[in-house]
Amino acid sequence: INAEYMGSLDVLFRFKQGQIEVEQAAVVTDYADAILIHKNVIQHLNTDIRASGTDKVRILREIKDFKKGIRAVEWEIEMLNYQTGTLELEYRHLHTLRVTKAMQEFIKGGGEGHNESERAKLAQKLDHLKSTYEAKVEEKRRGILKVRHIIREKEAENSILEEQAGDAAMVVKDRDDIVSLQSTGLDQARAQKMMKDLRVTRKLEDVARAQQDEIQELRERIDRLRERTFPSFAVVSKRVMGNPDEKPRSA
Repeated sequence: INAEYMGSLDVLFRFKQGQIEVEQAAVVTDYADAILIHKNVIQHLNTDIRASGTDKVRILREIKDFKKGIRAVEWEIEMLNYQTGTLELEYRHLHTLRVTKAMQEFIKGGGEGHNESERAKLAQKLDHLKSTYEAKVEEKRRGILKVRHIIREKEAENSILEEQAGDAAMVVKDRDDIVSLQSTGLDQARAQKMMKDLRVTRKLEDVARAQQDEIQELRERIDRLRERTFPSFAVVSKRVMGNPDEKPRSA
């Protein structure tokens, strides 16, 4: 009995999922026709496959290098053919070239003088361009100074207009105060006192404004004198020694 069941023993093995190459069924997989292959056989087969692949890669590289060499030789041949054609065209051009007198002089050695004349013309042109450039720069600089002067004048006008606007606002305020005094029914003495104070204040403001205008005029005169005099340190000597352009006033 033992001899009859020796060939039909059930043996359990545990495999990883990637090691099973039998197609899996939806429910139960039939392994009746499956066979077990030893791991050493698979590794030996993989080694043979890698060796064969390495040989094929080496052969492909040799083929690539060979074709690359062929392409380089073809390119060199094409380049030489092109150079040959270029030289033939230049040779034909030299055969059909008509030699002029200027070319004969240049061949005999007259080209050096020609180059010297060309250099002289270029030097003259460069000097002309440089002088033109300097003149334009100077013109632009004068224009900038003129614009700055106009800006200063406009600023002075604006300051004067601002002062006039302030004066007008003060006059309006004074008149509003007068109207309010007349409308509130204050006594005559208080109204006269306030009017007197307003007149005194207005006179003081007029005096202060006149002094400011005089100071501004003196400043502008100093600026004009500074602009006329160059270098700027002459202003200091003028303050010390006096202005020689002005005549001395008689006492």
